[in-house]
Order: sequence, then C-alpha cells, then structure tokens
Amino acid sequence: MVTIQEVWYGDSSAAKLARALLWPLSLIYALGWQIYLLVYRIGLKRAYRPHCKVLCIGNFTVGGTGKTPTVVFVAHCLSELGIPFVIGCSGYGAPHSVGATIAPTGPLAAAEWGDEPAEIRDLLPNVPLIVGRARVTASKLSSGAFPGSVLLMDDGFQHMPLRRDVSIILDPPLANRLTFPAGPYREPRRSGAKRADFVIPSPDFTQLFSTLTFTDPSGEVLISPARARVITAIGRPDNFRQALEAEGVSIVEFLALPDHDKLEINLADKESDLPWLVTRKDWVKLQNHCDLNRVKIVLADRSASIEPADEFKKWLKIRLG
Repeated sequence: MVTIQEVWYGDSSAAKLARALLWPLSLIYALGWQIYLLVYRIGLKRAYRPHCKVLCIGNFTVGGTGKTPTVVFVAHCLSELGIPFVIGCSGYGAPHSVGATIAPTGPLAAAEWGDEPAEIRDLLPNVPLIVGRARVTASKLSSGAFPGSVLLMDDGFQHMPLRRDVSIILDPPLANRLTFPAGPYREPRRSGAKRADFVIPSPDFTQLFSTLTFTDPSGEVLISPARARVITAIGRPDNFRQALEAEGVSIVEFLALPDHDKLEINLADKESDLPWLVTRKDWVKLQNHCDLNRVKIVLADRSASIEPADEFKKWLKIRLG
C-alpha cells in the first residue's frame, strides 16, 4: 500500500497514480481554502490585532522544511539585537495543544507539551514558551505576561484569526506542489506567497543547514558511526536519510514513523550492537523510555540559518522597530 509520504514525494508509478486519483479532491480543498481567505478579505471576519508584535516562521507544506531549527536561529538573532521575545508553539498532538498555556521553566515532557516545544526548550532553556493551538489566546498571554516582547511563532501562517506583523515562509523546491490530499501543500503556493513578507529562498535570502553533528545524549561529540540503525518521526525522513548517507553512515535499518509519533517502541527488543541514530526531536520523546540503558543512542543534529545572516538581522530590526 502506498503511504501518504510516497504519494506526496515519490516517483513510483503507484505514487503518480495515487496523485492523479486524488487530484480532484485537491482542487476542492484549494477552493475551500480560497473561500476561507475570502471571509477575511471582505471583512465578514476580522483577524485579532494583538498588543504584542507577532513574527511568524511558517511554511506552505505539512512539515519537513527545517522550521523549528530556523526558529531557533531567529531567536538567536533577536537576542543579539536586544529584542525581547517569547516563542509560541502549537504543541501538536499533546494535551497542552488545546488552548494556550505558558510553559513552566525547566525541561518539558514531550508527552505533555509536544515534541517541538520540548526540543526548543532543550536548545533555548531560558526563553519563555507559550504552547497551544489557540494563537489569539497565546498572543494575549504574551502581551500580559511579557509586555513589550515579540511573539515568535513556530508555524501558524495559516491561522487567519491572528494578525501577524512579519511572516517569513520556508518553501524549499518541491516537484509536487499540489494541495491536500494529492500534495503536501496546506494552501495554494501562489496565493500564499502574496500574504508573506518574503518566501525563502528569495533573491535576498536563503536557508542553509549545517553539516550533521553526532553526540551522545549527554552532549559529548562523537564521530559519525560507520553503521547504524535509524528511528525517526519527522516531516521528511527521506531528507534525514540522505543527510546521514552524505556523512558516510551505512544504514542497516531505517524506521520512519509518522511525524509527531510518540515513539512508544521498545528499542531493546531489536538485539544488535549497532547504535540507534535519532534527531533531537525524536530524542525528547525517547529519553524517558526505560529500555534506553540497554541500547546506544546517538543524536544526529544540525542547525539552520538564514543567510546572509548580518543582512537578515538588519532587515529584522527594521521590520520590528
């Protein structure tokens, strides 16, 4: 059976046939989205204008564009500019995704708060986080608890009830630019680009990724393993696999689960001396498993940036000034 990932990104005959069969539904979806936008354009509904400035790092597709590491990069840019900020995440699939809640200090349990908030907290332990899909409520919490701070949103470009001051959209080239369900696009790309401040890549800016770094769970740097098994639950597991192979890793087993999967799997059941390679987003879910003392975990991590970084910071300062 063809998976949805294969339908969206695959080149097989089965994937192409599935896209062709789903194409009429994609047309209906795209039309429905345009009607949804029209409701706001003609004023039947009005987006809430918060008291705080809102900077959104979004995308047109389901995921896999490196949005969260780019949010981390933008967070560092804001810190260097001396601009106070709060990060807002949806917490997709977790109990705290309902409504909006200011996250407590300290490490966050991915099962309660979501994998992306837990990942961001690992990387930015001192930055306030607001978790929940109610973006308007999140903006009100930000204004009340952190007055004068920018709300840096991880995703939320398609959340029309909240007005954004700056929207930066990550849109790496894809062969399939169809909307759901035949393609990965949440909205038609052309109309979405008109609502964004800019789409990356652009003539002025591009998104770059570092090479992979390998560490153990304590953070000790390791050399890339020659052979390994992989388990991951991210938006584009195929990109992760290609990045590992580019580093010379021979992948013996590759388990790709749906994005945001809870990874409730007993890795120790698969007896082998080979390490398990995971992303940081996977690790925040795996780290509480009781079987980890019986397996070797290696984190394969990479950072993202918007280049040229100095020019981007100048642009950001002007837009948020």
